[in-house]
Amino acid sequence: MKKNSLVSIAMATYIGEKFLEDQLDSIVNQTYKNLEIIICDDCSTDNTINIIKYFQKRDRRIKLYQNKKQLGVLKNFEKAISLYSGEYIAISDQDDIWIANKIEIMLSEIEENILIYHDDTLIDRSGKLLHNSFFQSNEICINKNYDTRALFLDNWILGHACMFSFKLKEDILPIPFEIEHYDMWIAIVASKMGKIKYIDRQLVLWRQHGTNTSGSKIATRGLWQKIFKPIDNSTLIQWNKKRIERLKFLKKQKSLNDLDKFLDEAINYYILSSRLRAFIFALLNIKFIVQKKGFLRKVKYILLPFVAPRIKDV
Repeated sequence: MKKNSLVSIAMATYIGEKFLEDQLDSIVNQTYKNLEIIICDDCSTDNTINIIKYFQKRDRRIKLYQNKKQLGVLKNFEKAISLYSGEYIAISDQDDIWIANKIEIMLSEIEENILIYHDDTLIDRSGKLLHNSFFQSNEICINKNYDTRALFLDNWILGHACMFSFKLKEDILPIPFEIEHYDMWIAIVASKMGKIKYIDRQLVLWRQHGTNTSGSKIATRGLWQKIFKPIDNSTLIQWNKKRIERLKFLKKQKSLNDLDKFLDEAINYYILSSRLRAFIFALLNIKFIVQKKGFLRKVKYILLPFVAPRIKDV
């Protein structure tokens, strides 16, 4: 890290008045001061713009861009990222709370890595503590080798928890719709371009609310629910269709040609045109298919090809 490097914070907002003030307050009061705060609003109809302008009058580092038409989450984040000026880019959601020295810590740890990310503390919509660690509550194994194959199937490098070098910009933009999750795309590209580092510290209070509750609920699930409870066929098919579309898109990327065979086998694992091939693939690659702890959970995903429904219309 160069001394006093400029860090660009990319935030996408949309109808965020409930929690935005807390988040902006935590960002403008970071102990590291050399920041630009880029906010792209996606046609909010509530008080979001007024809140941003209130902070903007008091902090010249805030730059507000209002979309003339709705872009959606993925393209709104893409726009915010594209407008950066800094040597590093940190992504911010509109409803979390950053600890005061988040940026300072990440800058001190990033070293020669192209991307760095951290753990979260989980809170509910009122700010009450749900769990001290997102990764512990979800029983996630940190893949410190950052094999790109793991990121294809089960990415846990979350956008709001990462900061990356400006060197990634040309390769991550535009962010393809086929990937669906912008942070997964950033993580995949980063894994091919340089080193990724995880720091075992909780630097964001990640608010769980509405549909964003998976992190908080899993901590209270019993063994049956975590491992044995089946997914209904319609949900499984819907999820797997999205995975197949993503894998087929990745197979077309020239930078990933060395992983063609893996991508072919992964596509078959979800389509199940050959159940035996899918079973063998799962045996050999279970650490990529599921990165959560637990022997029985892994057994479930190895045996799933024998009982899961085939997907025909992809």
